Amino acid sequence: MSAGEHERYIITAAHCLPRWRSPSPHLANDVDQLTFRRIIGPRGSKRKQRTIWAELRLFSLTDDVTVLAEPDGQALWDEHDGYQAFTKQAMKIGRSPRPYDPDEWTPENDTPAWLLSLDGQWQRCTVQNTGRFLSVRQGYRLIKFGTSGSCIVNRNGTAVGSVSISSSGDDHNSHRA
Repeated sequence: MSAGEHERYIITAAHCLPRWRSPSPHLANDVDQLTFRRIIGPRGSKRKQRTIWAELRLFSLTDDVTVLAEPDGQALWDEHDGYQAFTKQAMKIGRSPRPYDPDEWTPENDTPAWLLSLDGQWQRCTVQNTGRFLSVRQGYRLIKFGTSGSCIVNRNGTAVGSVSISSSGDDHNSHRA
């Protein structure tokens, strides 16, 4: 998948999508099968208040990531303006921090980052790239029920990850993004 200069994508956790609406995995899905109606809205909005439609472009339960884009096709042209307005404040995607081997996972190798909290505030944390996922180290308690899909940004303000899951217990390596 590649992005054109003016294309805007919404990246979130795959487990946030309604399970009953996931399309069958084949290349012959049409736009209607891949489009979620009123799937996204302002923070805190209820399902009936969500405002925009989005088309599924990538769905991976293995990596818990999904990519949504502007609905395609003539029949959905009316949804274009809503999607464009909602994604106007697009965020750039940055490079993930350098990966470390498990024997090198120390506080000295943590990378400064920020999590978007449920109340819309950027909260400082640190992350490490484990090679498969980012591990949220300092600030892992900021990850609460409902933060799945929230952005993790680096010191330059570019997105480097998305909150996906937290394990039970107090292990500081258990929160994955």
